Amino acid sequence: MKKTVILLVLCIIFIACIILNKVYVPKSEYYRLVADTAANFFRSKDFDETKIKKKDIPALEEFLSHLTHENEVIDLDKYITKTSDNKTTEANTPGVYKESGKCYIKYKDLGFDFNDESEGYTEPTKKVVCDGYVTYLFFTDFYPSYKYIVNEPKYDFIFKEEKQGLSGQTYIYESSYDASILEIKLIISDNTIMQIDATIK
Repeated sequence: MKKTVILLVLCIIFIACIILNKVYVPKSEYYRLVADTAANFFRSKDFDETKIKKKDIPALEEFLSHLTHENEVIDLDKYITKTSDNKTTEANTPGVYKESGKCYIKYKDLGFDFNDESEGYTEPTKKVVCDGYVTYLFFTDFYPSYKYIVNEPKYDFIFKEEKQGLSGQTYIYESSYDASILEIKLIISDNTIMQIDATIK
């Protein structure tokens, strides 16, 4: 009888260890996994959502969206200079909208003119009109394109080291191609990743 009870207790402990081992990942390992996922976005949009906590997925998706320019919203007030030289009677460019008195357009609505050199520019541009003012956005303002990133060997990063800060964790990666540095910072609040920032040096 004692052997059966001891065997049963050992089985329960063994099963609990297996379950906890699958469910529990130490914070430092988990945050490194998230940073590795963000660094891997420079090679592919794919990631295993089952390994990421649901509350942290929005930060990863926002980071990927910024990297690919999908859903990126452009504040046109940063580009439009409201002078008489830029005044026009043309209607707003399709896709332009106003919110709180400011002009915006989504990146996907820009549709850069890759072959139009009629305005004297030699790179892809987009003429944008909002509220009677015109400006030209350049393709290189939003460079590099994601298509370029995933095909460029310099964006093949390898983990180097981790640094801990007051507002989150910073992970350093090095390019296997030219030794340039990628810093991925996870901004964490109440055990939730609020934002992911990347800097390439």
